Amino acid sequence: MNQRCKMKNSWIAIIFSVILVMSSGCSTKYMLKMTANIASPFIPEAVHMTMAGTNTSYGQGMHAMPGLIALIGGFSEIAPDNYTLAWSSSQIFVATASYNEMARTDYASELAWQGYRFGMRSLMTHKKFREAVEAGTPVEKAVELLPKRYVEGLTWTSMSLALYMMMNITDIMSLSYAPEVNCMVKRACELDGTYYYGVPLMLDAVFSAMASEMVQGCGFERAKESYAKMKEANQGKLLLADAYWAQIYAVGIRDRKLYRELLEGVLNAPDDILEYQGFYITTLAKGRAKWLLAHQEEVFQNMGTVR
Repeated sequence: MNQRCKMKNSWIAIIFSVILVMSSGCSTKYMLKMTANIASPFIPEAVHMTMAGTNTSYGQGMHAMPGLIALIGGFSEIAPDNYTLAWSSSQIFVATASYNEMARTDYASELAWQGYRFGMRSLMTHKKFREAVEAGTPVEKAVELLPKRYVEGLTWTSMSLALYMMMNITDIMSLSYAPEVNCMVKRACELDGTYYYGVPLMLDAVFSAMASEMVQGCGFERAKESYAKMKEANQGKLLLADAYWAQIYAVGIRDRKLYRELLEGVLNAPDDILEYQGFYITTLAKGRAKWLLAHQEEVFQNMGTVR
């Protein structure tokens, strides 16, 4: 067993050891909540190590996360005021949704919505944000109250909601969330656009292109600026960004050559381009690129949407 697998198994063992120790002799709701809170600092590393796996195929990725979804989502239900558990649940839901988007769209849509639900739970752990929202302040204004330590929550919440919108683009109700996504993404970029290989900047680039005619301030110029910043932040190693850029931007400007170049670049890049941490993400990018190339006509006809 290599060192990476040993580390992954160690974190999982720690989590379950904590559960067994803290739950023994008492099964009260209080003890369960305390168990979840004690285990929460280990959860992001467990997710991180799962996404570092080197032997995940695209097909396996579609089914790889249910165990973590059940564990982390269950913990978050037990301790709904725990920020780490909530944003980790959002991250794992949207990751699984992304893998299933092309083949099982309805299922992926539900996963993305649950990612948004847990993401909003994470943001509501901030007292001032929660009080503002409960007092009737729109979410798109209340996000300005969130400090830098909420960049995780903003990132995965906005990604979940943006993915949900992409999969339900013909539903006018889903489009009503566009201003909310826009402001969440902008705030995440202001706090730390380089978080998680530059995912906030990736979201800003892709969403600005997608919502160019829906939301004031969005558009291709803002999209290109954020895309360039994202590429600089991760040295072009976040291949998922190129797959999305082909699907949304290249299709949006009707550039088939750019579309093919971007996707072929993703497929030809090394599997370990993100090295220790990002094999799961890179596998997702390559699977997405392969699908987008095979369905080029359909994607252009539907302006980048899967349905």
